[in-house]
Amino acid sequence: MAELKLKKINKPKKGDVEKDIDWFCDSLCLSSGRDTEFTSTKIISDILNKISEHEKVFSEEIAKDLGLKQGLVNHHLRNLIDSGIIIRKKKQIFIKGGSLKEAVIEMRRDVLSTFEDIEKMAGEIDNEIGIHNR
Repeated sequence: MAELKLKKINKPKKGDVEKDIDWFCDSLCLSSGRDTEFTSTKIISDILNKISEHEKVFSEEIAKDLGLKQGLVNHHLRNLIDSGIIIRKKKQIFIKGGSLKEAVIEMRRDVLSTFEDIEKMAGEIDNEIGIHNR
């Protein structure tokens, strides 16, 4: 199961794909915490560029493109995989669903399913301890 964080922030003005990618990644908290260099956002951008050019994506190429150590790239890739935005099959890296939009659609389904499970359990807990809807 993916670990997902969301942050409501104002969308940038249209017309700048790099700012749009930054907003997308910031909204999903992909470059938060100790990622002060926004490495995850740079990795997502590199993956998108490679996909748009119909190139296969491998972590070694990302490290080379961004001038980063392989271990650092792999660390961020694991976090991006945990977030549910990308997947890895063998050594190749893909955006989940083949595009950002499809990835978000799949992530939304996962979140809704999780909330349904949580809601059901909350109702069971309420019933067990005698709390009823008012």
